[in-house]
Amino acid sequence: MPTRTVLLALCALCATLCACASNQAAKIRTTSSAAVAHGAQRADTPLLAETSPPGDIPDSQAFVVYTSPNGHVTVAYPEGWERTSQPAGVTFVHDFNGERIRKGSGIADASAVRDLKSTTAKAPGGVATLLTYSSNSLPNAITGKRVRLLNNTYIFKAPSGPVALDLWAPLGADNVDQWKHIASTFKTR
Repeated sequence: MPTRTVLLALCALCATLCACASNQAAKIRTTSSAAVAHGAQRADTPLLAETSPPGDIPDSQAFVVYTSPNGHVTVAYPEGWERTSQPAGVTFVHDFNGERIRKGSGIADASAVRDLKSTTAKAPGGVATLLTYSSNSLPNAITGKRVRLLNNTYIFKAPSGPVALDLWAPLGADNVDQWKHIASTFKTR
């Protein structure tokens, strides 16, 4: 009889150990499934690489021509950029990139201006004073993020007074060719 009791006790112990091991495995599977369900990334899922650094206007960018309502100013701007008209001019923006045509001269709406340089630039629209400088951006309306900007302001003489072409992009963006193209299309009458 004692052998039978020992044998039953061993069977009960094995059944208990198997049940505990099975329960622990189920907990591990549940935890792994919950981690995936809550957005944990798998090591085998590669993230997409950015095709161009932030602020770069692609070399393949298409441009369209803007003409002011009175017909006195024409200039190219990147297709698809948001346009905002104001009494003193017009602004085109995309992310932290921008282009603005405005009446007046000097630097407009810039904070923390540094590295200001002034040169003379020749363009089809005439000879212009070119101001280059860095500044802080306005906060992004959704995220509040601000970045350091590189700015080029061309100031042209026009019959109705000075007209400025402001161009800006995140510092380090490679927009030299695109900005030259935009400036070369600027004309006043």
